Amino acid sequence: MDKLLKDWAFSTPTAPCTYVAIAVAAQLVLRVLMSALAAQEYSHTSDRTFWDMFKESLCGKFSDFKHQDKSDYWYNFWLGLLEILSYPILMVTGSWTIIGAWIGFKAVAQWKAWNENRAPFQRFLIGNALVVLVSFLVMTRFVKDTSLPLY
Repeated sequence: MDKLLKDWAFSTPTAPCTYVAIAVAAQLVLRVLMSALAAQEYSHTSDRTFWDMFKESLCGKFSDFKHQDKSDYWYNFWLGLLEILSYPILMVTGSWTIIGAWIGFKAVAQWKAWNENRAPFQRFLIGNALVVLVSFLVMTRFVKDTSLPLY
């Protein structure tokens, strides 16, 4: 825990602003992708078109009664943004188990519902994989481990 609190820093003085801006942009792109996946699934169980379902999924609220319980009110966006902001710091400090535990806790909370319908589980896996991938490939460039002798 000491390493997590002390042994990291942003790579440049302007990195914090860039870090947050790129995280928001990445999460917006992920929001569009995940909304498209949800719309693909929901349009098959509705008399509404893919584009109608995509627009409502992107907005975070479904108007039809059958899909109202699928509304997320952008909570997923904010949670994903927090993950994209925190995962790179956890990765750089070697705290991978915290990431694994967090994803595990999220999975356990929905396990019963996923036994009945696998499509939301697949979206969950895709979303988490994309957040981890963006965190590792893009965001870790802005964070450095200060305990290494190179810094």
